[in-house]
Amino acid sequence: MTVKVYSDDAIGSAQAASGSTATVNWNGLKGSTNYEWYALAEDSFAGRTYSDIWSFRTRLTVEAPQGVKVADVTAGSAQLSWSPITASDGSSVTYQVYGSHGTVSTVTGTVYNLTGLEPDTVYTFQVKAVHSSGAESVLSEPVSFKTSIDLPALQNGLQRFIASGKVTHPLAKQLENALSQAESHVQKGQQDQAAKKIEDFIKHLNNKALEELASADARQWMNDKAAALLRVWNR
Repeated sequence: MTVKVYSDDAIGSAQAASGSTATVNWNGLKGSTNYEWYALAEDSFAGRTYSDIWSFRTRLTVEAPQGVKVADVTAGSAQLSWSPITASDGSSVTYQVYGSHGTVSTVTGTVYNLTGLEPDTVYTFQVKAVHSSGAESVLSEPVSFKTSIDLPALQNGLQRFIASGKVTHPLAKQLENALSQAESHVQKGQQDQAAKKIEDFIKHLNNKALEELASADARQWMNDKAAALLRVWNR
């Protein structure tokens, strides 16, 4: 026999033997919505039987945030934003910001300021909408960006390594002086001279005689960031 399923319009039909179960998929439904349906069974002898009218309510759904974008990228910060989401029941949601290592923060608005980022580094973030019932959306499309590099970022990194004991004197003093002199040239608009001081910084950093005064990871980080800064300055 043929089983036809209806709501306000035809939903679909299926063939089924007498006494068996007919299955029809009903697609395109909205979340948090009441629906009614009924079935009509027709056999080859022109027999027709209508079912009762049944009803159900779809579960609450939360769409993934759209339009995730990044702005105001600096050496250590950036701003994420996205379009607001409303759950299928009309209620508001909170948002979870995800980075490479999991959840970064949960916020109620559609803007989140990222801080404490590493300079000259690529980051990828996604956003998920969460309803108070616990229902969650899938993650948004990822947004990626690269933080910038500037002289203060290199200076701050050096100070972190000195404070942690990963760079010690007299190398620490030589590196500080080179960056201080570069800063002075930058303030005077003398970028070529500033770049030469960054080159001096790299030479001090890789002086074999002072190799034991800087840890391998500190040296690698400062070499990478100093080289990136020179590229920004077209050196």
